[in-house]
Order: sequence, then C-alpha cells, then structure tokens
Amino acid sequence: MPIIDLSLTSDLNMELSEGPLELNLGLDEGGLALSDPMRFHALQRALDHYKWPAQAEIILFRQKGPLRDLIHPKERIERLEEWQKDHPEGDEELFARDLLVHFLELLMPSFPEESQLSVILEPKGYERATFLRLAHPTHWSGLYSLKKEGSAAILLPPADDENLLSYEKIVAVAEKFSLNSYVPEENLPFFWSGIDQLYATDVISSKALRSLKGFEAAQGEVIF
Repeated sequence: MPIIDLSLTSDLNMELSEGPLELNLGLDEGGLALSDPMRFHALQRALDHYKWPAQAEIILFRQKGPLRDLIHPKERIERLEEWQKDHPEGDEELFARDLLVHFLELLMPSFPEESQLSVILEPKGYERATFLRLAHPTHWSGLYSLKKEGSAAILLPPADDENLLSYEKIVAVAEKFSLNSYVPEENLPFFWSGIDQLYATDVISSKALRSLKGFEAAQGEVIF
C-alpha cells in the first residue's frame, strides 16, 4: 500500500497511485501541537497539492504507539485539566483520542465526499479493556469499527461511559464465551444484521434496553 508523505518536512512529490492509499500526516513530529492552527493549515495545503481520486480508500492515520505520545507538552499543560473536568474518568489516552479525532474531522472535508476514509488502531501494548474503551467506534466519526465476526456479539457500554470497570465487564464476558465481536449500543439497530445472539452486561442505557426489545422482536436472543 503506497504511503503518501504529508509530514511537515515532506517534498510533496509523489504521484498518487491506484488502489488504497495511506497517509503519513507526520503527527509524531513534536514541533507543533495537534491543536495548533499552523499544523492544521500546513496539512490542509499539503492535501490540496493532490487531486484525490473520488472513491479512493484512504487511511488517514495508522497508530504506531500509545496515542498519548501525540500529546504536545503545551496541550498537556493548557488543555488536559480543562478536558478532565468534563471527563472525570478519562485519562491521557482518551484525551489524545479526542484531540486526534477532532483534528482528523477538520481534515476530512479536504477529500471527496465519496472517499472511504478510515484509521488503523493497534491493540498491541494495551490491556484489552483499555483498548476497547479507546477504540469505541462512536468516538471515531465513522473512521473505525470494531470487527464483527460470527452470529454472536457483545453490546458495548454507551460512549459516554468512560469507567474502565465497564469495559472490564465486557472483556470478562468475551473471555467466558470466547467472543470477539462488539456492537455499539448507540447504533444497535444498524449493526444487528447477521447477529442471532447479543450478550449484555449491566452497563447499558435505558435507550439500549428499548433497542434490545426490537432485536428480540426480530427473533434475536438477548443474554444478560
């Protein structure tokens, strides 16, 4: 898969090829914070250098280490404490995720609407519950989805539940029943196609309970 170098020091001289494309946005370059407008405008100009294929598959970001490594010292000083007021159970990984997703959301309009945009997240180096919390699809603006395999899946906690214990309960169920498929409760009606059994813990919202009744009405089985 060709990698298009859009880092701050790149020459922008690579021709776009056919097939899936992967971008190197240079986000591991520590000179500018993700929240610095100069970084965004530099990348936007770099993106405008190319004529992007209308329906190309484009990987915007590939995780190469803990997301917290993307946090600039300035952001840690000026923004982390304020963010934690609204996310008392959050940590630096979730803070970095929110910074990154916001940054990518700003870049997404630079591509054709038909583009298939995505990110690749790396579970290596994370405890399973920690990764599930970090990778909750609802937080990724459609850029990332946890895999759904087989006819049985586990219902993820609501996106605003950042308590690690909630995800440890999910992992316990996954290990007990040898499951590796997850469904976000926010979009349950759109995800249950092909699923016969849904496992749910006590970390579930009243809205999701109503959706589960619909799943049962469609001949699905809910296991608490």
